[in-house]
Amino acid sequence: MQERIITEAILLIQQKGFTFTISELATRLRTSKRTIYEHFTSKDQMIEMIIDNLISQIKVKEKEIAENDDLELLEKINQILCCTPKDFEIMDMRLLSDLKKHHYYQWEKLDYFLKKEWSVVLHLMEQGIDSSNKFTSLY
Repeated sequence: MQERIITEAILLIQQKGFTFTISELATRLRTSKRTIYEHFTSKDQMIEMIIDNLISQIKVKEKEIAENDDLELLEKINQILCCTPKDFEIMDMRLLSDLKKHHYYQWEKLDYFLKKEWSVVLHLMEQGIDSSNKFTSLY
């Protein structure tokens, strides 16, 4: 049931932003608010789980791309920089602003990740610099 709640909450976020209510969610799920609160102590907890899942999906996709030997280095970097999980392809500035306004702690977590978690890209760039230096040192 928890996964079903999360899936429906993501659909509501896509349609209404983060201002959806637990009552609206319960109606769409054809269940009671009480049932939702049996799985989540608050809407903030639910949103946090969604954000954690989003970050996790991005990290998994980054790893897959970085380890794909069929891709050239620049293509890896390009794909990682454009990596967005399917459920959040429509995430835009309005939704990010909405998240910040209504669920600040969860927004901070996502914002930190987007600003600071660049280790995979930095590693690939360092590889490019190293290989470029090796190439130019041959001449």
